Amino acid sequence: MRRLVVGAALAVLMVPLVPWLSSAQGTGCALSGAYRQFTGEISEVGATSLVIEPGAGAPLEFAKSPSIAVMGEKVGWNRLRKGDRVIVSWRMADDPRTAHEICVLAGPRPAS
Repeated sequence: MRRLVVGAALAVLMVPLVPWLSSAQGTGCALSGAYRQFTGEISEVGATSLVIEPGAGAPLEFAKSPSIAVMGEKVGWNRLRKGDRVIVSWRMADDPRTAHEICVLAGPRPAS
């Protein structure tokens, strides 16, 4: 019985943390969670696509979704620049690979 009470108390204390846990690592971006995420630095950005360098591994190109949501340190596709650190939300089934949400992170890339 005591374990049940302690478990219930912990669950109640965790409720305020749910929005923080579902956001992009506490960045203030409310990513939906319905997508895969790819983090890196923008190496190219155009009117309809962008290329992300992950720091380790191959860069990925993403097409711009017609309903793209850009959030975080910048709002709007037109404000994205080479060198911005981002989290891109995308679906594995998309062909071509399509960015549905972009969270622009603050500051420079962390040292490896």
